[in-house]
Amino acid sequence: MNSKESSKVRRLARVVIRANEVFDDAASAFNWLKSPNAALRGNVPLSLLDTDIGTESVLDALVLMVYTAANQSLALLEMLLQDQPLRARYVMIEAHIPSAVKIDRIRVDDLPSD
Repeated sequence: MNSKESSKVRRLARVVIRANEVFDDAASAFNWLKSPNAALRGNVPLSLLDTDIGTESVLDALVLMVYTAANQSLALLEMLLQDQPLRARYVMIEAHIPSAVKIDRIRVDDLPSD
C-alpha cells in the first residue's frame, strides 16, 4: 500500500469510528456514510474522504448533526446560547425522560439579568 492509500485508510478509519460513536449502531452509521447529506451540500460522506479537508467536513457534520432536547423551546434557547449557532445544523429528536428522574424547574424571573 502506498502512502496515499495508507492516508485514505486512516481517514476512513477515523470517520467510521466516529460515526459508530455517534450512531451507536454500525448499520445506521454505514447508512449515514453512504447517503447524501444536506450538511455536506448533498455529498455522500464516503465520497469526501479523499482529502483531509473533506474528512474534517464529514467529522464536523457528525459532531454537529445530532442535537437532543426535551422540547423545542429548550432546543431554541440552547441553540441561541451556542458560540457559533449558525454553523450547526440541528435535528430535533424527542427525548423521553423517565418519570423517576427529578426535574428542577426554574422561573424566568430567577434567571440572571445578564
